[in-house]
Amino acid sequence: CQARFEECLISGQLVIVEGAIVDPESLEEGQKKVKFYCNEVLSVWGTVNEEWADRNARQGAASRAIEVDVIDLVEVIRAHGIPHYMKVDIEGCDLVCLETLKKFQSRPDFISIESDKTGLKHVEREITLLVELGYDCFKAIEQSELHITQVPPKPALEGLYVDYGF
Repeated sequence: CQARFEECLISGQLVIVEGAIVDPESLEEGQKKVKFYCNEVLSVWGTVNEEWADRNARQGAASRAIEVDVIDLVEVIRAHGIPHYMKVDIEGCDLVCLETLKKFQSRPDFISIESDKTGLKHVEREITLLVELGYDCFKAIEQSELHITQVPPKPALEGLYVDYGF
């Protein structure tokens, strides 16, 4: 990412904070590093959650464990501010970000999480947390084919038009 977005990093438009966001309650006092499971088949399945890594391995996508720095999300938000839009997709720790936002008066105008989808109770918890944060409008999107159907709005709804598909 540092090479790909070098221009944005130099201009100050972008800051990359490397490490893992984890539940602070899961850490021992003074712990600065955690095990991160790098998925060797699908990099987007990397996780700090050993159960998720085991599940992925059962599906034919094994991981290798490395040690990474722990990121204090409270400190990151204090340093860089509440974002206008927050995309959270951190394989097993999305709710950590929502819980962290409860520590701030301001909230992102828009927030996106990847639902756990492993049970109705998990989905109910996600929605409950979003409501507690003050959100009252939701949209569920099945994203596996989104890259095929997504078209950037022209003219842009906000800011400048960007002809880019994810």
